[in-house]
Amino acid sequence: MTTEGRHEPPREFVADGTSVGALRIAVLINGGTASAAEVVAGALRADAGAILIGRRRYGKGTVQAVEPLAGGGALKLTVAGFRIPGGSVVEDRGIAPDKYVMPRPGPSDRVLAAALRALSHR
Repeated sequence: MTTEGRHEPPREFVADGTSVGALRIAVLINGGTASAAEVVAGALRADAGAILIGRRRYGKGTVQAVEPLAGGGALKLTVAGFRIPGGSVVEDRGIAPDKYVMPRPGPSDRVLAAALRALSHR
């Protein structure tokens, strides 16, 4: 994962391929998750071969900093943007799942069921 900012030097964070060992991983994603969750999902896909299942994610890929102000207030500034492994920008795009599954109201969890099927076929 890298961060790139207009006024900050790029920073790269690299996994060494041993993050989860030989585990098979399915990451359940949806439109309500964002930012760090998107970075983690993208990194697990790139580093550990995780399969992403669900719907395209929110697409918030910014790095923010909080600057304290006199009187107890604070100013939150966007200082950089995330790029997931491979260089893809997250902001306004999100991360596409490997298997698109739309959740449906009811007693069964279609997304979880799709993840379990995908893991059993790997």
